[in-house]
Amino acid sequence: MVTAVDGRGTVSGSLTNTAGEGYRGVDIAFYENGERTGTARTNGDGVYAEVLPAGGYEVVPEDDQFAPTSTDVTVQNDETTVPNIELRPPSLPGADSPPTQAAAFPDDGLYENVTGDGSFDILDVQALFDNLGAAPVQNGAWAYNFSGLDPERVSIFDVQALFNRLQSAD
Repeated sequence: MVTAVDGRGTVSGSLTNTAGEGYRGVDIAFYENGERTGTARTNGDGVYAEVLPAGGYEVVPEDDQFAPTSTDVTVQNDETTVPNIELRPPSLPGADSPPTQAAAFPDDGLYENVTGDGSFDILDVQALFDNLGAAPVQNGAWAYNFSGLDPERVSIFDVQALFNRLQSAD
């Protein structure tokens, strides 16, 4: 349990995907005026907590399997601030935007719009196939487990399952 002390407050939140699934073992950095002032690690449910001096902080998950993101918080004396952060996979090589979920499959935690262009189409299937061995795909395997076989590794079976999703979305 994290408890506040005089002149300090608690930052306690969770890291989840759009399906609400938490991520364990992710380091969370706290920056005040650009200087790193603390670090926490998420537990098995994706929850983290850190006691910090009162003030303004940038909360940054630090893990290459996610698109860069941060949120600003104000820590108040003897209070708990709860910044929950929703994580997304990183952009694929050559893509301008990170992947998004397709409207046909909301809240399943998977990212069918692989190219991040806002449209789920055959180009997303091709992009996943073309980037099958790329670090952003393999490091973010949780986002592309369309086959349901192996959440730790993206394979040709996930590409096939994504193609099947595209067919069923029409």
